[in-house]
Amino acid sequence: MNYRSWLCSPATHPGMVDKAISVQADIIHFDLEDSVSPENKQAARIALADQFRHPGHYSSAIRINPLNMRDGLDDLAFLKINNIVPDIIIVPKSCICRDASMVRDILGDVRLFAVIESISTHYELCQMKAPVPGLAGVIFGSADFSVSMNIAPQHFPSEMARLIKMEISLHAHRLGIMAIDAPCFALHDIDRLQTEILQARKFGFKGKIALHPRQVAAINRNFCDSNRDKSLAREIVDKAQQNITGPVFTLSDVLVGPPHLKHAKAIIED
Repeated sequence: MNYRSWLCSPATHPGMVDKAISVQADIIHFDLEDSVSPENKQAARIALADQFRHPGHYSSAIRINPLNMRDGLDDLAFLKINNIVPDIIIVPKSCICRDASMVRDILGDVRLFAVIESISTHYELCQMKAPVPGLAGVIFGSADFSVSMNIAPQHFPSEMARLIKMEISLHAHRLGIMAIDAPCFALHDIDRLQTEILQARKFGFKGKIALHPRQVAAINRNFCDSNRDKSLAREIVDKAQQNITGPVFTLSDVLVGPPHLKHAKAIIED
């Protein structure tokens, strides 16, 4: 299963699946939360049930409502009663340990991604001593995080976002889980999207939320190893196998050691 592009759309959107498949999104991200108005929550659940009665060959994620609200509990109950089993459950406004336990108690062994969109959730992630059962990853929720600091999302300082992303990725890797980047809200700004993608990948993120189908291709392209990366990885592995003087050698005037070899093997095996 790939985790590069997560195309998000309201669960009420009838053409979502076909569009996501046509642009080759890795994950179809059905939203029951922010993009669905309070009066349409039940209609969104029913539309979701209709969709899952005819499962296709795609990976699915469902973002439920916060579990400290009635809508979130209703979402879990609806999924359980209707035997809706997505690949991933996304929990927003999360209290990670509490929510992971609650979701697993009700839905069983499902992969959970918690959205880091408040200071308290970020602090909880940073303080975790061990992996939480069922927690497969975290997603940076930049807009709500900004609001939690009393900053308008469009004015969220890039320096602060950069620091938070680095900390999220660092602690995700420490816990052995994935980190997924927040969406680019500038739907028509390809340069900004590209900048965000490259920064996220450099920080160790595994993918990014897409808000529009036109964003998917760039996300997929940049969150996979290039032919140049793969070629260099093979060159490192080949040279290591041929080297008889020890685990350290030079390649194109660059000193290569066990960490480089380990990373090269990971690229080849991916």
